[in-house]
Amino acid sequence: MILFNLTFSNTDMILLGIAGTLIMYLLGLRLPDHIKRINIEKSEFRNAFTDILLNLRENPDCPLAQIAFACNPQIIAAIDKRRNEIRFWCRNKFESDVTNYKNAYKEATQYGSVFAVVMSEKTDFARQNRAQFIEAIEKLLSHY
Repeated sequence: MILFNLTFSNTDMILLGIAGTLIMYLLGLRLPDHIKRINIEKSEFRNAFTDILLNLRENPDCPLAQIAFACNPQIIAAIDKRRNEIRFWCRNKFESDVTNYKNAYKEATQYGSVFAVVMSEKTDFARQNRAQFIEAIEKLLSHY
């Protein structure tokens, strides 16, 4: 048989068929484990952000700086773990979103802590900081 300008005998075709079947079988064995691992990683990454997002949305009177300080180690750990698994073509966007999160965190803690003590969290400035912080977290979540 001639295939792609190569001549294959019947024995060659049988061996290619067996090799192809074996490869598909091995991929089939590995694929469910890979899918389970990805689902576990996805749920761990999302769970790192669940508490903070609920806290931000359901406690509008709680100072943003206090919430940001409490959640930052957990978020940074999730980001570092995800950074190792991100595909190279998505890495620039991911790093850009990490930088946006760090800037939002800096604004929330640096300015928010001063204003949180003196002023109510219901000011426009506080609402804008909170919205910016939530948006930065949601952009990070979009990477999974």
